[in-house]
Amino acid sequence: MLYPVVFSQVIDESIVNYEQRREGIYNGVLNFFKNFGKLLQALTLAIVHELTGFVEGASTQPPLALIGIRLHMGLIPAILMAIGLLVFWKYFELTPEKAKQYKEGIIKLKL
Repeated sequence: MLYPVVFSQVIDESIVNYEQRREGIYNGVLNFFKNFGKLLQALTLAIVHELTGFVEGASTQPPLALIGIRLHMGLIPAILMAIGLLVFWKYFELTPEKAKQYKEGIIKLKL
């Protein structure tokens, strides 16, 4: 959810620091991590369903499997989002002054 904000600052900072546009490189890295996230999602789903006794195609599920579904739909994403927000809060330093500085640098470079 946070990548558009972070990604735009990374692109702007890169343009100012290297004096050239390098979005292709950053898009490649972004796509790698998006696909890695999909892999983690699939692994998490498989592990949770395996540990909770989920029965594919069954008309009813055991109570533990229902808890596993709820965990996968609510608690696990909430925990991962909280971790992401803490990392974002700790390491992301976008201020209006920095944003203005990057925009002025881009205009100055005519890029």
